[in-house]
Amino acid sequence: MAALLAVWLMPKFWSGTRPAGVPFGIVFIPGTENFGTQDFALHLSYLQQIWHQSVAHPYRLDDQEQMVKLWFPRMASGLPHAYSPVTLVMTLPLLGMTPGWAYFLVTLLNAVLLVLLTAFYLLPRVKNSVQAGALLAAFCGYVLFDIFLMGQTAIITTSLLAASMVLLKKRSTDKGRWNLSGEILLGLLLYFMAIKPSVALILAALLAGERAWKPLIIAGFGFVLTWLLLVGHYGGVVSGLRDYLWILNHYCQADMTPFMRPGLVPGISTNLTSCLTILFPAQNAHIFLASRWLFEGLTLILLLARLMGRINLSTQFQGLLWTFLLFCPHLLVTEDFVICLLIGEGSFFRPDRYAALKILLVFLLVNLVMGTWTTWPLFFVVKLILAGWWLMDLISTSSKTPDNSLAADQEL
Repeated sequence: MAALLAVWLMPKFWSGTRPAGVPFGIVFIPGTENFGTQDFALHLSYLQQIWHQSVAHPYRLDDQEQMVKLWFPRMASGLPHAYSPVTLVMTLPLLGMTPGWAYFLVTLLNAVLLVLLTAFYLLPRVKNSVQAGALLAAFCGYVLFDIFLMGQTAIITTSLLAASMVLLKKRSTDKGRWNLSGEILLGLLLYFMAIKPSVALILAALLAGERAWKPLIIAGFGFVLTWLLLVGHYGGVVSGLRDYLWILNHYCQADMTPFMRPGLVPGISTNLTSCLTILFPAQNAHIFLASRWLFEGLTLILLLARLMGRINLSTQFQGLLWTFLLFCPHLLVTEDFVICLLIGEGSFFRPDRYAALKILLVFLLVNLVMGTWTTWPLFFVVKLILAGWWLMDLISTSSKTPDNSLAADQEL
């Protein structure tokens, strides 16, 4: 029902509230002189201009400011564009359409993927009323609404992660019967997920933990080929790559230009970076760097633990998701939707005396309405409590079953 409503309502919202002469995806905010921008329309404009080479170095902030003003000269601020070149490849069929039709098709894609994710991944894994209640809480939150409203990619990346886990578990079960087509499909999934490198890192770590080198090589070949084919659109092999690495490593307020800075509202997400930035705004750049080290460091630790056989595939997956949700500095509030995978994975959401509290915490995490700036640190703490709870549950389960890691791997 939510998917059907989104397909019908969201395109009407953006097409029906625009003043005359204003591009699709921009709405005038009543009572102010400012314009509100839809993420999808803004980034589609970026991609169209990159494809038509309206600027020489599209990952440089000055050039991005120029692209925003070419889109709509009255814009007073914008959001930086840090999607990878893989995104340009994937959106090429949309670039020749009007933005309204492109948004409708992406909304439809999100709706179809939401139905498939629910029917074929989440519901088959629901074993008790606690999981069902937590899943319903996640679906009732603001996050799902915002994904459709802003044209975000969280459902797409979550669905790709779910599909990857299904294939990885099938791979470990099939052993000698696993064929090259499965490896190619896993490689393609990693390639598609590279629209957001921070999310792709989760799958890359899972593949490395399973010693699935062929999919990593296939995806790596796709990345190199994409970059070489599109290098003229991004400002050169070396300089373009340097520009992209810079924007990934400085995607925070302290390093943004005056034009970009207002678009990055402090505490807009629920991760460590947003939480500490609210408390210590002057230290934003250092907080971003520390959060990035934590994210990458914990990802590496979980990978090593998997390679050494200390944890099984499911535990590594859950640990990577918690690491992403807590410490990824590029996290958007819509990406909290990935908690649906945690609800369906493992035995954490099972009936116990704290079951109702777990559901309540999930509901707080994906709240019905946007909170004020004082609310967002609370949601990071909610995540931290749930993650700590999950860790204690994991330790307790492991202590009761010494060979838990090996047994779980054999069950997959």
